[in-house]
Amino acid sequence: MSILKKIQTSKPEKSIFIMTLIKSSLLYLKGDLEKAKDLVKDCKNDFELIFYEYLNSTTQNINLDLKHKRILSSNNPTVIYYLAKIYFNQKDYDNYLYQMGRLLDFNFAYCDFLLFFDQNNDNIKFEDFAREALVKFPGDSRISYICAIHYFERNQFESMTKIISGMSDKDPVRFYLQGLISNDKNDFRMAIELDPTYHEAYMKLYDNYELTLKSLEIASCYEEVFESIRNLIIIENNEYLKRMRNDL
Repeated sequence: MSILKKIQTSKPEKSIFIMTLIKSSLLYLKGDLEKAKDLVKDCKNDFELIFYEYLNSTTQNINLDLKHKRILSSNNPTVIYYLAKIYFNQKDYDNYLYQMGRLLDFNFAYCDFLLFFDQNNDNIKFEDFAREALVKFPGDSRISYICAIHYFERNQFESMTKIISGMSDKDPVRFYLQGLISNDKNDFRMAIELDPTYHEAYMKLYDNYELTLKSLEIASCYEEVFESIRNLIIIENNEYLKRMRNDL
């Protein structure tokens, strides 16, 4: 049974609540912040309250006061995660790291730590967390991707190859990462074959009009739509220049 089916067949009030959060999240990811906030603004429970304040924190300063007493003392991983994200958006990195550190039983917390240390060029802490994460969650697709890209950007291809070798040969991310090293478009095609919605892999086949057009169909956010359209324009411009040269 799919996750959505389980939600729809659960208790009605629980189903409505979860679907509301999902709809709000999707609106936010698509760039419609105000509509996303409208769906959860009544804050019927801690989850809606923390998500509503998280959405607010993306554009304004948030004062976590008495009305937030329950979420500030919550042990629920979802509440803690969004509380950490609020602190991050407020640039309160000490509290962000503290809250995220309460979640190290989960792979997503390691992803956050790795991205944070990567973006802050703290290579020592990145290496420490990478070693721990790769042992705790061997072959994890997202953790492996973050670590591999970190090494790729620093031309540490041996370390990157070691990461890739620990991934499943059924993981499309493995072939995408292999393609970055090999520059072999067949690797990117294999990634797409394993996951036809893998937009990032389509973008590496930027000279293929049909696949780039397909990438526009499966784009899931404004950034992906922009990338697909940009590549289509580049392809069309290149074709135009070829025709111009042939006419000379």
